[in-house]
Parts: sequence; C-alpha cells; structure tokens
Amino acid sequence: AQGPTPGWRTDRGRVYIVHGPADEIEMFPNAAANEFPYERWLYRGALRKSFTFRGPLLETTISLAERPI
Repeated sequence: AQGPTPGWRTDRGRVYIVHGPADEIEMFPNAAANEFPYERWLYRGALRKSFTFRGPLLETTISLAERPI
C-alpha cells in the first residue's frame, strides 16, 4: 500500500527546494463551484514568477501553472 507522497516529491516541494520560500502566498480555499481550491506562490525580485497549485485537496497537487507576475 502506498502512503501519502513525501512533500519533497510534490510540485510544491520541488518549487520550494529550487526557489526557496515564496515572498507571498495567496490562498483560495473557496474557489468557484467549477474549480478546485488553489493557492498561488508569488516570487518577486529577480525571479518575478508565480506558481499556482490546485487540486481537490491542497495536499494533493493536481496541476502546476507557471506564469510571470
């Protein structure tokens, strides 16, 4: 039986390992009826990127969308 995925093997874990802690985290637990809850990690400074993580449970990353701020 497989247990939960270790944090370092998730999309969020990999982003944290590569880029460090986000400058800001926006959480949207009550997304629209047709969307999963999501959170957005914002990186300012030289990186200037945001990473959006969404899934039925935020512990389970379904997709990662990357776009400039």
